[in-house]
Formats: sequence, C-alpha cells, structure tokens
Amino acid sequence: LLMSGIRQIQYADLQFHELLGAGSKGSVYRATWKSENRQVAVKKLLELDQTEAALLNQVRHRNIIQLLGASLQRPNQCIVSELAQGGSLYDYLHDSGRDLGPDRLLNWATQIACGVRYLHDEAPQTIVHRDLKSKNVVLTADFSVCKLCDFGAARVVLGSSGVTLAGTPAWMAVEMLRGDRSAGKPCDAWSYGVVLWELLTRQVPFRGLQPLQIVYSVVEEGERLPVPPQCPTGLSLLLEKCWSEDPTKRPTFGSIVSRLEKLADPDTRAALDNFGRQREVWRGWLDAALARMRHTEEALRAQRRLLDGVRRSELAGNLRLLRLND
Repeated sequence: LLMSGIRQIQYADLQFHELLGAGSKGSVYRATWKSENRQVAVKKLLELDQTEAALLNQVRHRNIIQLLGASLQRPNQCIVSELAQGGSLYDYLHDSGRDLGPDRLLNWATQIACGVRYLHDEAPQTIVHRDLKSKNVVLTADFSVCKLCDFGAARVVLGSSGVTLAGTPAWMAVEMLRGDRSAGKPCDAWSYGVVLWELLTRQVPFRGLQPLQIVYSVVEEGERLPVPPQCPTGLSLLLEKCWSEDPTKRPTFGSIVSRLEKLADPDTRAALDNFGRQREVWRGWLDAALARMRHTEEALRAQRRLLDGVRRSELAGNLRLLRLND
C-alpha cells in the first residue's frame, strides 16, 4: 500500500557508476537510467525502506530532492531520485578552494529553511526530517539550489504520537539525545542551527569530540557549539534560539525564513563579509573553545571515575566493618 503510486524501475535498467555516499541503511551511487537516458542517484538498500520512498513520493518542492521511482526486486531493492550534481553541502563547505560569500551563505541558509518549512507546514502530511545535517543537503550543478535528501530517519507526525529516535549526535537536539520519543518539529530547528553554524564557520561541529562526549557535553553540561563573538548579532541570536533547551522556545521555520529575509540587508552582508575576513582570528578562538569542551568532559569523567572508586572503597570498608560487628 505504501508503494502505490511510485513508478517501478527495473534494476537492469540502471547502470551504476561511482559511490556518492554510504550510511547505516544503504549506499548511494550515481547511475544512468538507461531507458530515460538520465543521470540519477540510486540508494541501494539491504531492505527497501518503504516509509522513505512513500514520504519522498508525497513531496514536491524546489528544495527537496525528487523521487523518480523504485526497484522492488530482491535482493536489488533501491530508491531512484534526481541527481544533484553539485555534491553535498558538507563537501562544499570543507573544500577551502570554494568561495562562500555573504550572498550565497544567506541564500543557501534561506533555501534550506524553506525546504523544512514545506515539510512541517505545507506538505500533504506534516513531516519531521530528524536527520538534518550538511551531508543531507545537496547542491545542483551550478550551486544555485540546495535540496534536502535522505529521508530514512523522517517520520510523519500523527497527532501526539511519538516517533522513534534517529539522527547524528553532533546535529541532534538535546531532547533526542536524552531519548525523548516525543521529539517533533523543534528537533529540526535545533539541527538547522547546527547547519547554519556550519555555513558560518565552515567547521565540523564538535570536531575532536567522540559521539558519547558530545552527548555528555550537551545533555549533562548544557554545552552548545561555540559561536565566535565576531558573528553578526542577528545570526548569533538565531543560533541561540535554535538551541534553546526548551523545544517550545525554538523558532518555527516560518519565523526562521522571515528572520533570514530581514537579515538580507546591506549591513548584515557587510558584517558577514567582515566576519569572513577575520576567519584566522576567530578560528583560533573556536579551536580553543572546542578543546576546552573536550578537556572539561574528559576531566569530569576522570573525576567521576575517581569518585566511583572512592565510593567502592568506602562500601568495601563498610562491608568489612559489618562483618567484624557480626
């Protein structure tokens, strides 16, 4: 039933080329859809994710990757979608030879927010992406359009029912890291804040910290990604709101788009340009802030191990005293 309305594509009609990316649920390849003479992206799956295919088949938006069809033939089950030939946003941001001026930065930030706004407020059913990150944003060949992809973690929101957990720790909202199964739309706002931070800094979020260290820092210590003091005020305030501890205080994507449109003024563009020129100054500050976070977490863990050792020693001593008293 989930697959009704989705075009069936014969596996033999696909000619595979290079690997584009891989995850826990499958691998994505560039391929040629031979009968259509078209370059496509094919996600090969161990088990066909009918939910992902069904969700993609519902959505029609400029900033969301378009599903073209699926192959249901075991063991070659796969999802076929349009190919965004500019690669992932993550790869673009971490290629120092590629320019990212204020205009492009604000334009991409707005496009990504528009894509999520559509999922939350305009799609046939409300969809929470739950794994929004720069690796799940792809670019057209001319880098003019951003598109959200990889809906393997996404779920439809049905009333007040909960959702299963998914995501990547560095981008995950604090309530998801705590295992809150009621996490909904606000968790995408948190993740969007991390993507916006990536656009601004061109750094890997929580670089140098292991997943469990990220969870401990965010959940137990209330840490957030450090925002350089030179960051334009309007954008730093938006990041702060996206990372609110209370999910109800995070902005909706309608308000995020409105904020970004208001920030597309000459003053903000000049501030962003200045921010980029000061990169070497604040990058050192950023490295130091992340190192402090990493060392603080390691020191706290060592302290807890020491305290646990003391408690075990005290317990053993108490047990010896009890035996003597007996």
